[in-house]
Amino acid sequence: MIDRIDDRAIREKILELTVSTGPSESSVSERLFDDTVRRVKERWYKERQRDLRVRLLRAQETGDQELCNRLLDEKERLRHEQKECK
Repeated sequence: MIDRIDDRAIREKILELTVSTGPSESSVSERLFDDTVRRVKERWYKERQRDLRVRLLRAQETGDQELCNRLLDEKERLRHEQKECK
């Protein structure tokens, strides 16, 4: 799962914490890991929403109603998915 994190600095910090923490610090490292995963997901959703907004504006400018509808559906699906993750 750690390999899926795009941000190299975050990925390396998680790996470092995983290797360096002992059993007494496991709850702290779990909280740090959960927090980091949450932040990565938030960033991903924010970037994806921005991309959808840009694509939707372009589709509206070109008058592509079919693409607009698909992008709106995708935007709504993404919103529901993000809500379920919280």
